[in-house]
Amino acid sequence: MNILLFFAKDNIASKNLFNLINNKYEFNLIETKNNSELYNVKELNCHAINFDSNMINWDHIKDEFKLDYDLILVASSHKAESGTKSLTLHFTGNFNEIMGSGNAKELSYAPAFICSKGIQILNERNDKNFLNFEISLETTHHGPTSLNIPLVFIEVGSSENEWNDINAIKTLSEAIIDIIIYFSNEKNYKEELNKDSYIGFGGGHYAQEFSKIALMGINFGHIAPKHYIDSLDNNMLNQMIKKTIPKPKGIIIDWKSLNTQTREKIVPFFEKNNYIILKSDKLKKELRNEIIIKE
Repeated sequence: MNILLFFAKDNIASKNLFNLINNKYEFNLIETKNNSELYNVKELNCHAINFDSNMINWDHIKDEFKLDYDLILVASSHKAESGTKSLTLHFTGNFNEIMGSGNAKELSYAPAFICSKGIQILNERNDKNFLNFEISLETTHHGPTSLNIPLVFIEVGSSENEWNDINAIKTLSEAIIDIIIYFSNEKNYKEELNKDSYIGFGGGHYAQEFSKIALMGINFGHIAPKHYIDSLDNNMLNQMIKKTIPKPKGIIIDWKSLNTQTREKIVPFFEKNNYIILKSDKLKKELRNEIIIKE
């Protein structure tokens, strides 16, 4: 699996993550373009770009570098007014208007195969380092949207304090390294790629229900929060399907977060197209019972 690790020079957390990982592993310069550098990180079996941009406005990267990768892993910061200390994972796209960057009503390719294992690794590193941060999936938001390569943002937040927190940056850097090592193994990559994936609907921006389910082993692709469901047309629903990798087996709905009228905007579409439709609360109970039986 060919992985590109992405850093942005205009992002505090990303700069700190670049420096930490660069100090640990040898970054061999391949080429420089417009004050951005592409490196070979042989020990991690990946490439890395230190891009001269902010964190989300870099759809134009494809015009500057040849991108022949199976996955772009973005080392980033998360910002929230709440200031909640967190490690998050999410895919990118705009369900309606442009939010920060990318194109309106366009989704990027979401590597669902990395979702469950990725958030499990974040959780493991959080516990191991006694960081005590919240671990969460976020719903799909912002750009880039026009790259034809699956990409995932892995972030530390939610304020400048955390972006400069030595233990937080260390923890996230270790999680990123763990993810790269795990998915660089072809056997692991194929196993995750062969697992069922789902797309999610409902809940808030912080996908609490879906985070719990992902930690139990379920892979999510794109997730649309409840405040965007009214704006989803068939084109956007089809994008959620076609741009989730692997193709989703069905949908999981945070049922209690949506009223009947809102659910009717999405359920008939997936029933008509013969997709499995699951309720998040019922699925959680089933997964918990499976875990208890295994133990």
